[in-house]
Amino acid sequence: MNDSKVSLSIIIAAPPETLEPGSLLSLQRLERLPDGVEIIVARGRMPSVQRNQAAQQARGKWLWFLDDDSLVSEQTLVALKSWLQRTDADGGGGPPPTPSIADETAPDALGPMPKPVFPWSGLLSL
Repeated sequence: MNDSKVSLSIIIAAPPETLEPGSLLSLQRLERLPDGVEIIVARGRMPSVQRNQAAQQARGKWLWFLDDDSLVSEQTLVALKSWLQRTDADGGGGPPPTPSIADETAPDALGPMPKPVFPWSGLLSL
């Protein structure tokens, strides 16, 4: 069910033993998340099931699926906001828009982030 005040639901699938997924930490480090964003951390051992269950409880018009080790930067959010304002797309797919913590080419978790890559992986409009 969509809530008009929530425009984006960010869904992070994480194993139960991961107390603070890297993607959640990177979102928390941002200066400020835009209004209308909810974050759902779905814990378990079956990521596809976790994502589906989280999608059912999500209230956003858009769903953004992140891996637990994705890193989100301010530049990623600016690009995402621009993408969400498009009227010619109901979703996106492709390579992940964020580097992974496990990616040896990714910057230090506290360092500057590269520009996002398009198209968006796991972005879906409801």
